[in-house]
Amino acid sequence: MNRIVGVVGGIVITCVLACSKPVEDNTAKLVIDLQQSAVSINQIDSADVVFRQAGTNALVRQRFVKTMQNLMAPLRALTPGAWNADIEVYTKTVNRQSNQYVFIKSILVTEQMKSTQIPGPGSASGNGWVKRHVKASAGNQVVLIISDDVYDPYFEVRSKEQGPLVFGVQREAINVNHVVDLKSWACTNTCLNAEGRIIDAHHFMPFTQTIFSSPWTRNEISISVINNKNEELLELEHIWNR
Repeated sequence: MNRIVGVVGGIVITCVLACSKPVEDNTAKLVIDLQQSAVSINQIDSADVVFRQAGTNALVRQRFVKTMQNLMAPLRALTPGAWNADIEVYTKTVNRQSNQYVFIKSILVTEQMKSTQIPGPGSASGNGWVKRHVKASAGNQVVLIISDDVYDPYFEVRSKEQGPLVFGVQREAINVNHVVDLKSWACTNTCLNAEGRIIDAHHFMPFTQTIFSSPWTRNEISISVINNKNEELLELEHIWNR
């Protein structure tokens, strides 16, 4: 099974904004408080946020900075209005594998905007955070991501590789010694979007619905990426036991 290590490099602010002025308080920040979190500040590799203004095409990309036991991203570039903050936090890589934590936060920006704080992630998905496993090849040429939650059908592939690639995902659930369910997905042609990604949260939904309502003792997921020479570029496997 595959974990996805997504590393967003060189983030710059990209802003398509209306003519209203940004918030006046330059000290206003989005703060992730890690003091009671299962993830310590020393475990963090990177953290990024994309602010999207509701009802417009306006977006602002920011990178969080580490400050004591907090992660902070400035809000000064946001104009007054309703925004959604799409947050991604990545832990440091161990054996080419790491964790991704995702959080979506609604923010109402006013001219007197003050800092907004959210608690850091726990050890598993919950409290607004979604935990995912990430695995990446050298230089993040290929990145694989799956959810930590066995009942979440989400998977993602990111690729910078040139040339045709084959992508395959398989999920299997076993109850002691018989198969509860088995489902696969594969793509051999025009699989990646314009950003070089595959994101799917629907194909394995029937599988997750089956295992949710059926007894099982072992669940497995495997993702692999193969080039046109039939060489495996990256594979991620994950097992849930109970």
